[in-house]
Amino acid sequence: MARVRLTLNIGGINYTISSEEEEEYVKRVAEEVNQNMIRTLNGNEKISATMAATLTALEYCDAAKKASVSSDNLRAQIKNYLDDIAGFRSQIERKDKEVISLRSEVKELRTKLKELRANSPGEAR
Repeated sequence: MARVRLTLNIGGINYTISSEEEEEYVKRVAEEVNQNMIRTLNGNEKISATMAATLTALEYCDAAKKASVSSDNLRAQIKNYLDDIAGFRSQIERKDKEVISLRSEVKELRTKLKELRANSPGEAR
């Protein structure tokens, strides 16, 4: 993807950046950061733009760490589910083989029963 060069205003300061991401995406991210900083600045008159930027960075870092832990947990859970599925498939394959064997045995027993009935004196046919 081609690099995009844009100027963004975050916290009242213009930043010129270069990114490989789509322009609209970068603008949405910058606007979210800007809104978060404005909310932080409006929440306390004693906070400077630098402090608001730091608090915003901490908030995003915290969210990213929690999302990473959550995604790791989901990956582990999915792996467990896939392992369970593999075990179930193995059980199904064994049961399928057992069914085939039992059908074969039933067929043999029916054949033997027919032979016994045919060779048995006084048996009604």
